[in-house]
Amino acid sequence: MSTRHSSGLHKRTPSQAKYSIEESTYIDKPTTAIPATKATRTKNLWLFAVFSVVAIYILYKYSFQHDLISGTDDKRRESLLTQALLEDSMESDGQAKPSWMDDMGYRNKLEYPQALQRDPKVGHSMIEIQRLESNGRLQYTNSLHRIVSVTAILAIDNSIDVRSQVAAVLSQTVRPAHIWLIIDKDVHLPIAVSREKLPEYVGFRVFVREKAADRTWLSIANMATTRHTWFLTNGVRPGVKYLQRLLRLSQTQEYTHALLGTEGVILPLAENTTLADADDMVCLPQAIETGELPNQSAAVDMLADIWLLRREWIPIIMSYTTPELLQIPIGFRISLTLSKAGITTIALPINPVDQGYWGDIREHTRTLHNEGSLSCRQRKEEYSFNSAWQRILDRNQYTLVAEIRELTYQARAQTDIIFIISTAEELQALSPIMCSFIQQGKLVHLINSGTQSLYDMQPQQTLYGHNGCKANHVHDLSIDTKYWTEEDIVFAGTHQIAEIHDLLHILDARLVIYAKEHAIWQDVIHPDIGIKSVLIGLPTADLAHIGWLATLSLETLQEWNTVDINLFVVTDSRPDALSRLLRSMNSAHYLGDTVKLTMNTAHTADKVTQVLVKNFLWGHGQKIVRHRIRRAGFMKALVESWYPSSVHEYAIFLDDDLELSPYFYIWAKFTVLKYRYSEHQDTLKNMFGISLYSPPGLDLHPDGLKPFIPSELLDPDLYPMETPYLLQLPSTWGALYFPEHWMEFHDYITGRLTDDHGKKRQDIQIPESRSNEWRFSPRRYMIEMIYLRGYSMLYPNFNNYTSFSTVQWDAPPHLMIEQNETYHAQVPLMDKNTILDGLSGNALPDWHDLPIFDYLGMPTSVVELQEKGRILQRDVSACDPGVAGTSRFDPSDLLCPFPIILLEEEEPKNKTTEETNVKYVTIYVVGPAPTIEVEDSNIDHWQGQDLPNDPLNNHYEEQAFEELTRNMESQLQMDGNDEAIDDESQEQAAADTPDGTVQSQTVRDDPHEAVNAADTDNQNPDWTEDTTVEAELKIEADVI
Repeated sequence: MSTRHSSGLHKRTPSQAKYSIEESTYIDKPTTAIPATKATRTKNLWLFAVFSVVAIYILYKYSFQHDLISGTDDKRRESLLTQALLEDSMESDGQAKPSWMDDMGYRNKLEYPQALQRDPKVGHSMIEIQRLESNGRLQYTNSLHRIVSVTAILAIDNSIDVRSQVAAVLSQTVRPAHIWLIIDKDVHLPIAVSREKLPEYVGFRVFVREKAADRTWLSIANMATTRHTWFLTNGVRPGVKYLQRLLRLSQTQEYTHALLGTEGVILPLAENTTLADADDMVCLPQAIETGELPNQSAAVDMLADIWLLRREWIPIIMSYTTPELLQIPIGFRISLTLSKAGITTIALPINPVDQGYWGDIREHTRTLHNEGSLSCRQRKEEYSFNSAWQRILDRNQYTLVAEIRELTYQARAQTDIIFIISTAEELQALSPIMCSFIQQGKLVHLINSGTQSLYDMQPQQTLYGHNGCKANHVHDLSIDTKYWTEEDIVFAGTHQIAEIHDLLHILDARLVIYAKEHAIWQDVIHPDIGIKSVLIGLPTADLAHIGWLATLSLETLQEWNTVDINLFVVTDSRPDALSRLLRSMNSAHYLGDTVKLTMNTAHTADKVTQVLVKNFLWGHGQKIVRHRIRRAGFMKALVESWYPSSVHEYAIFLDDDLELSPYFYIWAKFTVLKYRYSEHQDTLKNMFGISLYSPPGLDLHPDGLKPFIPSELLDPDLYPMETPYLLQLPSTWGALYFPEHWMEFHDYITGRLTDDHGKKRQDIQIPESRSNEWRFSPRRYMIEMIYLRGYSMLYPNFNNYTSFSTVQWDAPPHLMIEQNETYHAQVPLMDKNTILDGLSGNALPDWHDLPIFDYLGMPTSVVELQEKGRILQRDVSACDPGVAGTSRFDPSDLLCPFPIILLEEEEPKNKTTEETNVKYVTIYVVGPAPTIEVEDSNIDHWQGQDLPNDPLNNHYEEQAFEELTRNMESQLQMDGNDEAIDDESQEQAAADTPDGTVQSQTVRDDPHEAVNAADTDNQNPDWTEDTTVEAELKIEADVI
């Protein structure tokens, strides 16, 4: 007798040692040795020789056959494909495409077990199983006795025939290396089941327990060091080829991640809150024997009585140790736990004739009754009376096979939103919006991918019917890694990711909302996973601020990742103001979006400002820094800073005077999605932007700034007091602009500036608007285009002018006195997310329900604004304005000046002209002199000589002089225009004085520009510096 086997000692890892049970006893009953005779020894030697020859022959034949199969895999696949083609060509059912294409499609995209869960048609028949089995190669620890690395653990009680069960294990075509028995203390083993009566090449141990407990034998299983552990309970007796088939199939690609067996159960699917009927339970292989199911492999919810487990699966199963889970059947617990690690439970087909492949060959288990076989009836009774099992199923902690198939057939037409959480905090934050969607009738799925089960999370009432809020389907994929090793966690995490992928593919939801900080999403969200759903990843801190999503349609939310909002900041030498703005920007919620920041610094920016801009850390996207070489006003700097690259790119312009609300970006994205991507977006072309600021006054009145109180101007029977409104005026203190309108404005201002600095053929005057006095102001030109088009901007209208941006004025007091008017006002910022609470009906109104005001703050309508614009357009442009409301975002029809007839006074023919003889003229010009043909290259060759008296003989002929004069005048005019059109300076009106000198005249422009320019140049409060067009013509005349 081997010392190793008799002692029962096995090497155990540290992780296995902590699971050992305290109460285990080895039973060894000594027997008297019987001496063998010489004849007996000779007979044994002959038998051993014959057995050795047969064994060597079998091993050689098997190895050769396996190598042959392995070397011809391609030919085998090609042959199988050809056979499938021939079989499909013989079918006359008129299918659109052969079945093998469907199967290949499944198996290329998913692992086979997951594909089998979705579609039972892809199950393998008995013949296909045999072919796959031939590809599996076994590794023996003892080739002579065909010993494999398996520990068989038998749970024994008084009702079990121990001898027949042990015999069934030992009679396997491949034998386990160890047989361990777990018996109750009152069970007496027969002499036949003892160390002396068992083969010495099989390890044998006996463990005694006080009472039956699943935890006990799982702890014992964790002590095993073999690659597989084989559990047998309830007296089950497997067929002789059962273990060999399972081991070989577990080596194949199709079944390597599957829990295999033949004794399977498919649980019924409950309808709504009604418990499923136990009579609807399907038991295998009885359902195959009765013809209810085809004889092929099938995904099941659990296996009964017998399980073959990999060693690495044991810690995963043991991690679920809650009292409730310990009360459910061990078979369901094993399948439930392994499913969270991506392991699918599959029942194999059976051979009705050869019982060698059956998991249980006992006759009484196959005896049919009116209510099914005895084994199946036991499962049904347990299902009916096990309340813990029912609670787990009611909470959808396990996705049943029947549910997966139902979801597969219906997901594309019904699944709306999937919420994925990993912590109780995420669940609590997402519960309000999840309930809002559920109450709207949306089909909502909830997936838990954390380490805490949904049962342990709070608030539980949110999930399970509180106030009618219950997710349609809950998928608890949590994995409790408290007692796991690092290797086990990596293994389980990989399969958890695979299971999430499977669910996302099956459900094919329109939206998937999740917290993007969870580490698992770095592997789940991958470009190659092929998920068509729109993925909305949100920072955990922002989850509590997305309740407004439920007010938008699913079609609108599917454009979530289409919107591209960028920030543009203009600053000068004001580091304190800039620092305040940047702090408020960093404190805002950006909903996990990538936001590009562009910072434009003036040429006069001091060193502190430049260092602040350079060192500012922007964690939400790319940061771009630009530095101007000439000064420009705030509006001019912004106009030149952005030109959209697509119709989905938006810009928020910010001056360093501003401070932002933490929710300014949420307001911007909320309104953009609502009014740019709604089902009525074609009618929304008249909106050109979104303001962050609520103006207490308007500055276009001829008399100056006037208070503006929208609530006092609205009809309370038509509009709520605090509803957002449309205003025919661009916001100066923080606003978002739409790309099409901005590109149109670029074209418009280009044409207007060209005309104003040229022939001045268009004189556009907005009725009763002070902007007409702002010469060459970009804001004036924008107001012109807005008026001509009938455009308007959306403004917030919360209590007490609460806004998402406000002005923090830091200029010296004397500048305020110089301006004589305050063109800004400090308003309160929204410091708490009360966007929905401040809106009537907790939602943004539709476009047609928005009140609208003109640029003077008077209530009006879109039709009236468009008609007024058309009237002015007819007066200032010769082009047809087209149909109102059909803007092409092309300003060509606005830039068509009327023809101008230039009349020149004709000199009378009889008028005599006094003739003046110019004897000698010296002209000084800037630039190279014209080329003159002379005999001597020295241009001053006439010096010291008498000049001829005949004017025609002067060195410069009269014709050359006239040409030179024209060129000079043309050059002076061009130089003057270049200075006037300079985009970095203010145009000056120049007028010649009688004494020939040039005087400059400064024109005051847009007061918003003046406020910004005053900080840069205290000597001049205007928004641009004075420039003077200077040209000097020096002429000396000497008449001889």
